[in-house]
Amino acid sequence: MFLLLHQLYIFLFYMSQALSRTSFSFAHIPLFQNLVELSVVLPVDLSSEALQVILTKSHHLKALEFLTGVYLPKDCENYMFPIPCCFGTSLKTIKIYYFYGNEAELNAIKFLLQEASVLETLYVYIDDEHDYDSPTGEDTLEEIYEQIMQYPRASKDCELELE
Repeated sequence: MFLLLHQLYIFLFYMSQALSRTSFSFAHIPLFQNLVELSVVLPVDLSSEALQVILTKSHHLKALEFLTGVYLPKDCENYMFPIPCCFGTSLKTIKIYYFYGNEAELNAIKFLLQEASVLETLYVYIDDEHDYDSPTGEDTLEEIYEQIMQYPRASKDCELELE
């Protein structure tokens, strides 16, 4: 049943992305009380209406994965109102893959840390194509880590794992 709901939400996400270009009303998307894990397979803008609706309809979401990245343009930093209830009640883990360290990605991380008040761990997986193994790369990675560590957090117990 879980796998079915998980796949349904991925389908709904793609469908809603396509429908967001039409006059479709997102109010008709149902509430799924049993969805606890969501994996987004395309790079996604956190200000996407489709993503906002899915998160708002996922009251018991515990884990959120952005498999190919997440970003938030600078002009959209205060976009999500109301904040999805799962951010304050159940969202414990966020995983972000293919992180490059650009400003829009850092804005997304900043927003997630500020709003997810029960978050336990934020995993950020650096893109393999970047050469962070070199001495200058290690310095850059350390600077990114320090910058993220300075962001205000709604959850004081949240750990950051940068890999």
